[in-house]
Amino acid sequence: MDYHQSPHPHPHRHHHHHYRRQLFDHFHTHNEKSEKPPFDLPKVTVTDTSKVDIKDPVEAQSFQDLNKVDAQDAAVPPAEIVNPEPVQNVMDKQDPMYYKGAELLEEDMEKQQQKLNQQQQQDDEEEVSRISEELKRTTEQNKHIPYIEPQPEAPKKKKKHPHLGFDEPVMRILPDRVVITQLYGHQPVSEMQQAKRKPRVYMVACDFSSESVNAIEWTMGTMMRDRDEVHVIAVVPPDDSSSQKASPANQLQGTSISLCDKARDILKHMLLYDIKMVVHAIRGHVKEVLISMIYELPLTMVVCGSRGRSGMKGLLVGSISNYLIQKSPVPVSVIRQPKKKSKVKKNKAAHAAPLSESVRTGQLVVDELGSKSKHER
Repeated sequence: MDYHQSPHPHPHRHHHHHYRRQLFDHFHTHNEKSEKPPFDLPKVTVTDTSKVDIKDPVEAQSFQDLNKVDAQDAAVPPAEIVNPEPVQNVMDKQDPMYYKGAELLEEDMEKQQQKLNQQQQQDDEEEVSRISEELKRTTEQNKHIPYIEPQPEAPKKKKKHPHLGFDEPVMRILPDRVVITQLYGHQPVSEMQQAKRKPRVYMVACDFSSESVNAIEWTMGTMMRDRDEVHVIAVVPPDDSSSQKASPANQLQGTSISLCDKARDILKHMLLYDIKMVVHAIRGHVKEVLISMIYELPLTMVVCGSRGRSGMKGLLVGSISNYLIQKSPVPVSVIRQPKKKSKVKKNKAAHAAPLSESVRTGQLVVDELGSKSKHER
């Protein structure tokens, strides 16, 4: 801006104050007359320097003298603005480019919309053409469908769960016993899950009777879970009459192998993993062997059948089960074999006797008098 100002007798004292005041009045008046711009102008805060707190007394007095208004200041004519500058960042409406931006924007939008419509129409036509060609080709193929002879259905294979199998058995032969250890459903270390509970150990007494086999089935099918351990024990009495033809060592091995096969046949039908099965064939007295094994193994439960009918002379009879219940430090379960359903005999209907036979035996009486009276009437 170009300013014209009258001379003042004291320019060094009053020039700063009057220039600031006149500039503020001009800016305020110009903004009132000008139109409001289409955007918000930043707010300008003008600080009243006459109220500035100056701690130094000398500077404070100098500041008051500088801003003091006297009669000479009032006689100074206001400054005149010769060439006022236009408001910045505001476009004049008379400018031909004022409305040109909106027209260009609208024209671009129309062109873009037309281009999108053409592209969409072209895509639709290509899709219809593709579907028509595919439908035509399928129709032609269906006109010549070859006849295929029906094939007999193959027998369905039972799904085998991975890792459900037995590892190689390990046999340990001692003077008074034979022990066979075998793992079932053993999983690799990478697939083993963290055990949520402590593995349990069960002991089942067996004498190869149906009651003892039922006890093994109940233990494996009802009580056992993954990572559990089962010990199946068969006791061979010292005075067993069946051992006269075979040596004691061979008899123990034969008993252990037979017992292992029986336990394997039951366990292979169970959906269990990481099961440790240990089969014991021990020579000795029944009560002593069973109690010794109960104290030797870290058992959770002992299972035995309710009746046994073998040469072991009451291995699973009530006296043995009662003895285990009284002497065992762990729980003992006595499993009864389920009763078989008795077949109800149906009475067959008798054939009816001939009429003459019924009359002869007196079961049927003919009223001859009644028939004669009817004829007389």
